[in-house]
Amino acid sequence: MPPVLSTIQGKSFNRIGLSDVSVWASSNAVGDFRRPFGSSLGFVVQFGSGLPSNGMYYYRWSYRKIRNADLSSVPLVSPVSLHGGQALYKSYTYEYFDFLMHKHIGVNSFKLGPVSKNGNDDLYIIPPAYPNAAPVNAPELSPLWDQNTLTVSFDSSKFTDGLYEFFFELFDFNGNKLAAIPKHLFQVPHYDTFAPSIDAPDQYLVLNGPANADAYKMNVRLDNQHAAANIYKIKVNGSEVTTDCCGFVPYPP
Repeated sequence: MPPVLSTIQGKSFNRIGLSDVSVWASSNAVGDFRRPFGSSLGFVVQFGSGLPSNGMYYYRWSYRKIRNADLSSVPLVSPVSLHGGQALYKSYTYEYFDFLMHKHIGVNSFKLGPVSKNGNDDLYIIPPAYPNAAPVNAPELSPLWDQNTLTVSFDSSKFTDGLYEFFFELFDFNGNKLAAIPKHLFQVPHYDTFAPSIDAPDQYLVLNGPANADAYKMNVRLDNQHAAANIYKIKVNGSEVTTDCCGFVPYPP
């Protein structure tokens, strides 16, 4: 994964990791939107209506570093939990009536985890489609929540800059890590239209045979360096026309 240089107006730059930069002649079929992330990050997941079940009850994110900031290789190690014991809650709204019988909207939440089972730490409950279903069993009137679930949130400044591999793992009710999961259960947004979702391509999976996978995976480049830029003095016809980089100047037609 060597640096890829582009030249614009005589200036060369490494386009890997740049935000919203696309090069029309790129060999990358989905463009060059290799965006670095920094600061607070969160991974949002939409779970199917058939979850949780005894056979697929918990999830966990794990990670490992696979490249340095300059994209040079690093020794690979076994992935470790990304959560670090972080408590996660999923909020829902509900309706209630006051003493005048005026209807209002309230907010409550359900703790997803973490729990430890069968020697596996940092397990989080997969939320059901509706909060009145088990194991939430919300007692309020008309409880509803967003289908998007913030499954982890972390501060990237605690990580050194570079390329990281993140794994989304699934566990059964007893805390056993699942393997040989049908690949089609892992979905990603459509590249061009976002919806409908599509089966996750093989490069996003930890494959276990031609039809199964042990986990979903994705690469994220972390860059916690402060952005820097230069603003130059205004030039008209090649000559500077201001004493500093700000202000309005006459521009003859």
